[in-house]
Amino acid sequence: MSSSRSFHNVGSAAAVPGQENRTLPPILGKLGVRLNEYYMSLIDWKDPADPLRRLIVPSTGQLKFCGGSDGSCDDARYDAPGCRHIYRNTALLRMPDAVRVRELRGEPADALSEIAAGIDYIARRKEIDNVALAGGDGLAIGSAALRDVLERLCRIDHVRVIRIHSKLPLFNPKRISENEALLQLIGEYSKPERRIFVMATVHHPREVTPRRAGLSRRFGKLMRSSWATCRFSGA
Repeated sequence: MSSSRSFHNVGSAAAVPGQENRTLPPILGKLGVRLNEYYMSLIDWKDPADPLRRLIVPSTGQLKFCGGSDGSCDDARYDAPGCRHIYRNTALLRMPDAVRVRELRGEPADALSEIAAGIDYIARRKEIDNVALAGGDGLAIGSAALRDVLERLCRIDHVRVIRIHSKLPLFNPKRISENEALLQLIGEYSKPERRIFVMATVHHPREVTPRRAGLSRRFGKLMRSSWATCRFSGA
């Protein structure tokens, strides 16, 4: 399985120019950024304006707007800790950000505590039948923690659709395609009466590679044996 390496170690990758490596440390002290060799291989490092480069390499300008490790800089109002009631029948559960994911990996109870109050809010609001796991990244918390989240949501009778929003299918496809536990988990909890959709966000056409196509085939097999669906959508 492809490893995901921190941008702190980006100097060890020959593809990254030295000048870029010298400008990153002060930014990395404020923003949590991770990178992997697969996504790095998609970038034209000779082009400062390469769109994929601009997507994942933080700039000093971001420090004007963000002060913490969460690059989303999300200051939206929440109806419960970790939960926004964005439409009458739709709620968004904000999954832990990248830094918290690394702290919580392997500790599903701790990961669930981040959004437990939000799940309780959804259980009380019977008009909510559609839940989006985003925020954060719906697949980045690991299979054990995701199982806890899905199990609690699936015990709520009025929840009919669960959408898992994630960049991982484009950012590191092998983290998904070779994770049998994750694929089986999604198939296990997606049923005719309660569908699970994996919403993979595409920011640029160059992210759609043969390796990503292989992931689509894996989900295709999953769809034929369950009610899970993977959709690739633009941001």
